[in-house]
Amino acid sequence: MVNAGEKVVIGKGNNLMDEVEILGGEPRARNLYLKRDSQGLIDESALVRVKQRWSEFFGDRIEILTPEQGYGPSLDSRVRSRIGEIIIVPRDQTILIEPEREESQMRMVGHHGSTTQAEIAIPLRVMKL
Repeated sequence: MVNAGEKVVIGKGNNLMDEVEILGGEPRARNLYLKRDSQGLIDESALVRVKQRWSEFFGDRIEILTPEQGYGPSLDSRVRSRIGEIIIVPRDQTILIEPEREESQMRMVGHHGSTTQAEIAIPLRVMKL
């Protein structure tokens, strides 16, 4: 768990929701589900623009992943269909707030779900010898 650092409300005072239909996941690991055309397809150029937009806004404070980068190349198709086209993982203590849950997520002090050392180095059991 990390203490909340900068809190960014996605789409409030920024254009981070442009071309994004749904913001999923947790404040420390967001799934971006992009808008689809009438055939249910995603415009590949929109994928590039969304990644660029988030990269320009956050710089190196976030990692931008595809589902395969985040979960591995052998991702089961049943799981893949539930994950957004882009995964955003903060590298620092940034918290990515959903506008619809702004009040409750702003109140939370600690968060988990990213790949910082504090979030992944959690022992199952500690034993003194």
